[in-house]
Amino acid sequence: MTDYQKEFLTCLNSIDHSKRRYDIFKDFLTATTISFQNAVLPNKNQELENEYKELIKTYKKPEKLAELLHITVQALTQETTDFLGSIYMFGDFGNKHTGQFFTPFHIADFMAQITIYESDLKRKIETEGFMTVCDPCCGSGVFLIAASEVIKKMGYNPQQVLHIDGTDIDKVCCQMAYIQTSLLGLSGVIHYGNTLTMQMWEHYKLPMTDINFFRFAGLSPQKSELFETQKEVIEVKKVEETEERRKNDNQKFEQLSIKFE
Repeated sequence: MTDYQKEFLTCLNSIDHSKRRYDIFKDFLTATTISFQNAVLPNKNQELENEYKELIKTYKKPEKLAELLHITVQALTQETTDFLGSIYMFGDFGNKHTGQFFTPFHIADFMAQITIYESDLKRKIETEGFMTVCDPCCGSGVFLIAASEVIKKMGYNPQQVLHIDGTDIDKVCCQMAYIQTSLLGLSGVIHYGNTLTMQMWEHYKLPMTDINFFRFAGLSPQKSELFETQKEVIEVKKVEETEERRKNDNQKFEQLSIKFE
């Protein structure tokens, strides 16, 4: 097996010797997160785009950041694991003063195995169409990733039957979790916030979430057949949340009331 951890750190060390390794790693996470977000937003967020451009300007070889993403993709393709979390700890990026230490993947995998029962999973899927896994202190997403792998070993496609919800007080951790779960094709959201105080500052919706909109909205698969394309599904959801749609509904109600009179 290829040692992608070594490749990643070698590439990271070669990018810019005038910057700290940790800062380069953070910039890689930020640039990748923005790229993923703006790739799926109906309307590109110009503020995020400007942040991305300003970040890229600080590097003589910004393509090296893309190379880090390429290595990450290869690593997750070779093995479903907490790749970025291992980079974070092996690269000595963790905050020792706050006791920050990431759970090794094999421990998270064991905990997922003894938590997720196949009978419960089957019942959930049959009655609701999906299962939700919540991690209020998700770190780099290790437990969310482990849960998806356990579900896959039980014979189900986690991309279709799993909805994740993760929160962490460290933005770097949130971005690692968002990037890895996005690359694995999972649905759900990662929150940058404080679980104890319920303060939330940013939300990262995974790209696959809109594709699974009807399943995770609690609608039956049969109802989704009313729509010919996913684009129509997204547009319906978007319109329903606007003031214009509410006004139209009120007008229709008034018209019906007149007819009944």
